[in-house]
Amino acid sequence: MSQEVMQAMQHWINQIVMGEGLCPFARTSILNNHFAMQMSQADTFEGAYQDFLGGLQHFASDHGEHLESAALVVPYALSDFNEYLECLGACEQAIEDAGLSGEVQLASFHPKYMSMAMRQRIMLTGPIVRLILCSIICVKARWQLR
Repeated sequence: MSQEVMQAMQHWINQIVMGEGLCPFARTSILNNHFAMQMSQADTFEGAYQDFLGGLQHFASDHGEHLESAALVVPYALSDFNEYLECLGACEQAIEDAGLSGEVQLASFHPKYMSMAMRQRIMLTGPIVRLILCSIICVKARWQLR
């Protein structure tokens, strides 16, 4: 199942994120191989949140040297839309608590944002939490000043 989920995610990135221009920052980072995608095995809110925290720590410790954008695919948890929104709030708070506000931007997507026809068209299997650096140059400059 993991391989199917990752293939569906890659298809979504190619067709929607890059093909439809959903995120202008993502295209460059993907084409320059500065994009990481990880799949969470978590089936609970807490597990998905812990995976996010691990990804955030890795992402922040990279200082923009190799990663400009990262995706955490959460296919087994957060199917309840309210729980998903609660998790996003916790993730935003974690970014702020880490002192990364303005350097790391959280973008997210959930299948319930779309119609059934659109979900089938792009084969989206679960909630997606994406981390996007606002600007790699700006981030490097900020980190170099610390």
